[in-house]
Amino acid sequence: MSLMNKMGPRQLQLMAGWSKTVATFGATTAIGFIYFSDWRVIASHIPFYGGKFKPVEE
Repeated sequence: MSLMNKMGPRQLQLMAGWSKTVATFGATTAIGFIYFSDWRVIASHIPFYGGKFKPVEE
């Protein structure tokens, strides 16, 4: 059985109400992870913050 078959209209309505909150929380968590882990691949493209990474000379 599919999960959608077990849920009624009320559960779908509740999920729709929480979708923006969950998306905001997820985006904030991802940005916080990148900031605190100093993931150079991503953090080097953040304006002002990316300036702390010096270009690699080969």
